[in-house]
Amino acid sequence: MNKCFVVVFLFFLSAILFAQEFNKNSITVFGSAEVSIPADNATFSFEVEGEGSTLSQAVNTARQKVKDISDLLFKAGLTEKNLRTSFFHSGENIGNKAFLSSKRDFKAVITVLVNIDSLGLLENSIIKVSEAKPESISNINFSLKDYERYKMDALEKAILKAKEKANMLASKMDAKLGNIL
Repeated sequence: MNKCFVVVFLFFLSAILFAQEFNKNSITVFGSAEVSIPADNATFSFEVEGEGSTLSQAVNTARQKVKDISDLLFKAGLTEKNLRTSFFHSGENIGNKAFLSSKRDFKAVITVLVNIDSLGLLENSIIKVSEAKPESISNINFSLKDYERYKMDALEKAILKAKEKANMLASKMDAKLGNIL
């Protein structure tokens, strides 16, 4: 029985040893790259308010203000695809009702997001909106239209740098590069 146990033990031990992959020589390198691209897209938002003695009047007043500002932006070179309503709220004007009148009993707030894909139009667009005296202009953000393409360009450059480093190290050690893991 002991001989059988020893044979089985040796069999399992040899199976474990042969199952182990031999440690190969390896080099680990990292590559990094920076791609500097000027922004080619901008967004900003503006907010208008409308007040009235009825909810309908308040909403219509706010809509008219948005239309007036939109018309100015269209004259500046923007199109309908550049504008979208990002927030709307209407209801009782709790904080600013008229004391003896009902002219401001209701309030409507509309926020419009302006997306400009030609930065040459940005400054003039902001000036046009500010001349119309909205309640606020905010959230000016710059971005890239094709961010993923530039991200892939940076990744490709980083990979090339890593390959260059690996080749340089291998040549200094008189070694040959094998498969890349």
